[in-house]
Amino acid sequence: MIAAPKAVIAGVALCCGVASFAGGARADEGVPSGKIGAFFAGRQNVGELADRYSLGVMWGVYAGYQPSTIARPWSLGVDWSVAWGRFFVSDPRLVGGSLQVLEVSLGTRLRWLLEEGSARFWTLSGGASLVRTSAAIPPDDDRLLVAPYVGLGVETVLGGRGVLAIDARYAGIGSGPASLSILIGFALGS
Repeated sequence: MIAAPKAVIAGVALCCGVASFAGGARADEGVPSGKIGAFFAGRQNVGELADRYSLGVMWGVYAGYQPSTIARPWSLGVDWSVAWGRFFVSDPRLVGGSLQVLEVSLGTRLRWLLEEGSARFWTLSGGASLVRTSAAIPPDDDRLLVAPYVGLGVETVLGGRGVLAIDARYAGIGSGPASLSILIGFALGS
């Protein structure tokens, strides 16, 4: 079970490295303040939850507002998302099939300029997700829970309107179920 989180960490490092070298918008193209888009994520559950449902996929839509300019190196904003997902059974004693998940998240984001004169940014996020599952999950054997999360990512503005984002998230701070995710999203902004 230790090898999977190491693989997630290696994947995060690779994704962040690739995104940080992707060509961003020029300084005169600006950075969109509002955005709406779609994302796909791979998720690795950890702890007791991984004993039942280890790997999963999530997909969804997200939106955010973060007033930014390339001239100012940092900005604070808010993000919202709704996601659907499916997790594969890792315990052969479970006969119920895959775990289905509906997740609504709200959080704040700090974005700071990665390189002067470009529109590539590091992002640091934190917030909470309201999660509903198709089966009771450990540690409380509940189907409805609130899960706080933190994330680190890279965002690149493409052509002044498009936003390519790669984000790594750890959810489940505290006593609840925990997971590691890599999200890849594309949004249009204005």
